[in-house]
Amino acid sequence: MITKFLAWLSKTSHQEPKEPNVWLDESTNLTWELKTKDNWELMYYRNDSAKQRPTEYQIQNQVKINEDCLTAEDYVRHLNEIMHGGYSDWRLPTINELRSLYDKETKSMNYVVSSLSRIAYLSADHDETNTLIFDYGTGNVGKYDINNLLWVRCVRGETPPFLEHHHVVESFTMFYGVVIELNNILKTKENVLQYVYTSQYLNKYHPDLPPVDEKLQQQAQRCFNETAFAFNCFPATTMHNHFEKNTQLELIQQWRLWRSTK
Repeated sequence: MITKFLAWLSKTSHQEPKEPNVWLDESTNLTWELKTKDNWELMYYRNDSAKQRPTEYQIQNQVKINEDCLTAEDYVRHLNEIMHGGYSDWRLPTINELRSLYDKETKSMNYVVSSLSRIAYLSADHDETNTLIFDYGTGNVGKYDINNLLWVRCVRGETPPFLEHHHVVESFTMFYGVVIELNNILKTKENVLQYVYTSQYLNKYHPDLPPVDEKLQQQAQRCFNETAFAFNCFPATTMHNHFEKNTQLELIQQWRLWRSTK
């Protein structure tokens, strides 16, 4: 009896711990699906109309699919049916929710979700031809053909106000492109903070920032004004103010400034 007990004890003590299957990001209050060794490589179509057999190219590149769960919607439904992590309200993340897991300063994905992760994921944001994706290899948002396969990571919880956006795919990518030009000038989080927020706000919440580089800030403002003008958003007009507000919001999202201002 003692021998059997010791054998059982030895066996159980060497069993691998069960992998956690969800993670709560306390900065956004969103709960994320954590991938496992069984599903982290599976790819999905964006919607039912795109269902098709993998192409020869995809087969050669070892694309992995589940014949019983071909689309992102199928996968969301599956997680909810099995009460993954004890929840039944899983959904596809928005593009801002996806990139909330990326740190632009360190150019890396959040370490909790990065161990079993692919390079890019589908978002809930799409139109008739494209869906927005986030590429964690480059830290960029991109448009992706809605008929192609890609990886999916689900989320649950209410989208926090500081991650909301009201753009369609085309306008989202437009503001994203505008901000790329500004980032080429501003380069650092400190410079972006000084571009987006007033000196009064910065003195109160970021008193340790270095002195403002006036020449650099003026260069960034000129770049913005020229871009706004190209889109017929003229100074002192409602259109210009709207364009400026959305550009600032995009900077806030890309640099995750909401982590210190929410």
